[in-house]
Amino acid sequence: MPFVVVGALWAAVVLVISGAIRLGLTLGTVATLSWVAWRRRNQRLEQRVTGRDRATTITGGAAARGGNGPIRRTDRR
Repeated sequence: MPFVVVGALWAAVVLVISGAIRLGLTLGTVATLSWVAWRRRNQRLEQRVTGRDRATTITGGAAARGGNGPIRRTDRR
């Protein structure tokens, strides 16, 4: 009889842990997707206000200053 009680307790522990893992994964996925959507919306709004994409100004470097950076590399043959 004590084996049945111990088995039931172990089953309850496993169920609680697996439920917590599933809940954590679900909440993490929802949070990530909503953050991505919020970020895209923000970038669209900012592009509309400033007239340019903020991502190009963040990188800095020669390409953002108008020089021959790695983005505007010409093909020399």
